[in-house]
This record gives sequence, structure tokens and C-alpha cells, in this order.
Amino acid sequence: MYIVASGFLKITDHNCATLRTHSEGDIVEDRSLVWLPHNRFMNRRKHNVVSVGYSQVYILFRDDFLQVLEDYPDCRDKIRVHAEWLQSEAGELTEDEIVADVDEFEGRTLEERLIALRSVLCVLENNVNENYEKFKKSSNHFKHRLAVLERYCREMMN
Repeated sequence: MYIVASGFLKITDHNCATLRTHSEGDIVEDRSLVWLPHNRFMNRRKHNVVSVGYSQVYILFRDDFLQVLEDYPDCRDKIRVHAEWLQSEAGELTEDEIVADVDEFEGRTLEERLIALRSVLCVLENNVNENYEKFKKSSNHFKHRLAVLERYCREMMN
């Protein structure tokens, strides 16, 4: 994320066409600080930030941002929700829902990650068990139908 202290920055696409220009006091690419698992662009930059002449810019690196948020879990959750809304409004999120409710693991403590992973594993285990039961039921059904068909074919041949 960039904060323009003085000068101008322009946002360009891959063809170097200027999409917009930012001036003093503007915050640029703030959505890139929070990575979401269902981001259409796989959380990669899709634009270039170029200085127009001399500019003084403050840079907030993602790792520093996440390190600060480790101490403020409530604020981290609010920021994640707001970032999801911003990325959704910008059309950067896919329409597909995540199979398990996996929140962003990055920026969380190891204990929080393990607790979240445990809940994800429980969801996955339940899904596997349900699908296995459905498979057994449909497999038995098709075995029965095949046996009936074989019996019918044997009777037709005799």
C-alpha cells in the first residue's frame, strides 16, 4: 500500500494506459494488504504504480501490516470484512463460495491457525463421511440393479 506524501502517482494497466492518477494524501492499492482465498486474481497485482516526476511516498508492507494486526484481533476481523466488501465491489472476488468456512489464516497467531484448521478438518471429515455413506447407498442400489439385469439376461438366453 502506498500513501502519497507529495507528487503524483499514476496507475497503469499492462498496456501502460493510465487508469487513474493519485495526488498528495491519497492511499493507493490498500486492497492488496488483505489476501482473500477466493480472489479472482489470486491476490496478485493487476496494475502498475508509476511516479509522475518526483514523488515522496510512504510504503506499508503487507508483512508489517499483518504483524501489527496480530495484537488487535478485533480490528483484524473488521479490516478483513471491509477488505472483502471492497474487493467484492471492485469485482475481484469469485462468485463461488468456499467449501469450508476458511477465514484468512495469514496474520493470525499459530494457536488461532491451529484452532481454525481443526474446525476446517472437522467440516471436511463430516463431508467425507456423508459422501461415503451416499456412495455406499448408491453403490448397493446399482449392484442390485445390475444383479436384476444379469438375471433377466440369463433368463432371456435360456
